[in-house]
Amino acid sequence: LNAEDFNDDKKDAGEIGAGHCVTALYEIIPFGSSESKTNIDDLKYNTSDPSSDKEVANIKFRYKGINKKDTTSLLISKAISAEDFRYNSSSNLKLAAGVTEFAMLLRDSKHSQKASFDQSIQLVSAAKQSDSEGYVAGLIEMIKIAKDLKANAAVEN
Repeated sequence: LNAEDFNDDKKDAGEIGAGHCVTALYEIIPFGSSESKTNIDDLKYNTSDPSSDKEVANIKFRYKGINKKDTTSLLISKAISAEDFRYNSSSNLKLAAGVTEFAMLLRDSKHSQKASFDQSIQLVSAAKQSDSEGYVAGLIEMIKIAKDLKANAAVEN
């Protein structure tokens, strides 16, 4: 869905069925950044610094009811604090965030500022309980190996 179509009830971004779960990752442009911002909606943090409220994001999504007559979408908006993310995120979201952080570290992304292999391991470890096949354990091992390789390369240089 294009940003300009978010408020257009004639555009459909897809359906999520009952009992299904979706994890979405978004790039966040921090307050005060020189990067371009959308002018589609008045964004909550365009004019005020969210750090005073300890908010890290404001999530907005729209939905329509299940009846055919429900043609107008309803907006839900929720402020997310750092504490909300740390303590109330699902293990799936933490796994996805940890994998994303690991990928940024592997490619030496300029956007990985405070990212670390240890933090990636901590996030990924949240999904270890439901890892009956051992994939998460294997991923954690890969992150540890990458951390060691990176540390050894830094010592050699």
